[in-house]
Amino acid sequence: MSLRAELVRLGARWFIKRRDRPGATVAQRRQWRTAAERLIPNPPAGTQTIAVDAGGAPAILVVTRASRRDRHILYLHGGGFVTGSSSLYRHLTWRLATAGRARLLSVDYRLAPEHPFPAALEDAVAAYRWLLADGADSRRIAVMGDSAGGNLAFAMLLKARDEGLPLPAAAVGLSPWLDLALASPSFRLNAEADPILNADEAPSLVEYYLAGADPRMPYASPVYGEPDAMSSSRSGRACRTYGICSRRRCPRRARRSSTSGRSWTAGCEAVPPARDDLGSRMQRALPPRSVTESGSMIQWFFGSPDPDGLSLRPSARISG
Repeated sequence: MSLRAELVRLGARWFIKRRDRPGATVAQRRQWRTAAERLIPNPPAGTQTIAVDAGGAPAILVVTRASRRDRHILYLHGGGFVTGSSSLYRHLTWRLATAGRARLLSVDYRLAPEHPFPAALEDAVAAYRWLLADGADSRRIAVMGDSAGGNLAFAMLLKARDEGLPLPAAAVGLSPWLDLALASPSFRLNAEADPILNADEAPSLVEYYLAGADPRMPYASPVYGEPDAMSSSRSGRACRTYGICSRRRCPRRARRSSTSGRSWTAGCEAVPPARDDLGSRMQRALPPRSVTESGSMIQWFFGSPDPDGLSLRPSARISG
């Protein structure tokens, strides 16, 4: 880990983890993040941020000078399903749009506890449908999300697959929270080292979001989905899936190819290696290409139900 990444990690621990202490109410969490929005710099001159209605879900369309009309990123922010907004992520989304040379749609999905599961997932799918209806080629769409947004990104792939929609070219999770059953050993083993998440607060966030729904339901916890969950949809195409785990949260088997995803989202300007690496991967994933032959399957790269078990490489294991 670079010195800059380590400094960002320590800053996240001091300013975020200490504030999101167990016992903090949803209102308190939102109040702090609303205050933090005022400190986030605006995108550079020449960047367009356009409020749109994405199939019933409010969203912000981010277009930079590097964005191309035929390349798209659908971004789903984190926040434990109860906080977060496109405004809070504006320091990140314009950089992703530039790095991917794409137009980025950041979705302000409905938040729990006012709107429990599956409201946020429905908004994510609605936004993806809106992109397709607006003329976007699914082969040039990447779906991304961090933490809770990473959960929604992969759950959206499951839902899109089940509804017969063409799958996007790629999906990227930045420290995705994929197991709401909290069954992974890494959840407790890395509780102290994690710079942002307080392990003791996770059960309450799950309760707010699921409101009694089964946490092992694949739409709620994508890690429990079928092993061919990212296989071809009815179009016969597959989706490339990637994950970026915090080095402090990833199991050892995934660390060799991971970057500091948690720190990257919290301080992307300070950690250019992670930013540049993801940008290059996005550019390679978005152009149209035949990922597999028609009828082939792409399998999820999960050896076990582990929310941190994604490595930063194409998760393709092809079967005929």
